[in-house]
Amino acid sequence: MVPPRLQTRLARLRRALADVTPPTAGAEPSPARTRLNERYHWALQLAVLITEHRSIEHRIGTVVVRGFVLDMWKVFEDFLMATAAAAIARRGGTGVRPGSGATRYLDHGRTVTIEPDLTWCDRDGKPVAVIDAKYKTIASGKSGPSADMYQLTAYCTALGLREGHLIYAKGDTASNAVDIVGTDIAIYCHALDVTAPPVEVLASIDKLVETMRGSEQR
Repeated sequence: MVPPRLQTRLARLRRALADVTPPTAGAEPSPARTRLNERYHWALQLAVLITEHRSIEHRIGTVVVRGFVLDMWKVFEDFLMATAAAAIARRGGTGVRPGSGATRYLDHGRTVTIEPDLTWCDRDGKPVAVIDAKYKTIASGKSGPSADMYQLTAYCTALGLREGHLIYAKGDTASNAVDIVGTDIAIYCHALDVTAPPVEVLASIDKLVETMRGSEQR
């Protein structure tokens, strides 16, 4: 999933660092601050905090921090949709993210847009599956929150699909289907074990995509 140019750069770094060995825990060298490394003193300070297993507290102290915040729901969504799109491409389709394809609407007047996290389109550009990521927990044997069901039902209705797929960040990894009253739409709820090793997480996503393709072909 890493672009070829970045793979080349990373491989070059690996070769450059081939003779570097991990330090002994608790005996890491303390980098000296000099005029020559002044531009990355903050990086050195962060490295010391990490290697000494120290943390930051909200109290008066001597450590000055430059902080940043991650929106974990966005990290989860972007990772999941990127890997799912790659799995779809391996099966001859295209994973379309919001803004990268034709705008789709919920109403005939074309005033209400829909933006699924990922739309699986076939070679002709026809939607065959819709996928939405949810950074939430799904209880064992349960469906997702009602709002998620409403959202996917709207997507399926607008796209003319019989099935939609919700993927949660935590919960029972066994898929659970919800048949929507008055329609022929079924919403499938899946969960990933994000605590598994990266290789297993990627394999789980690939397996989910294969399951979706099988269900869409029925």
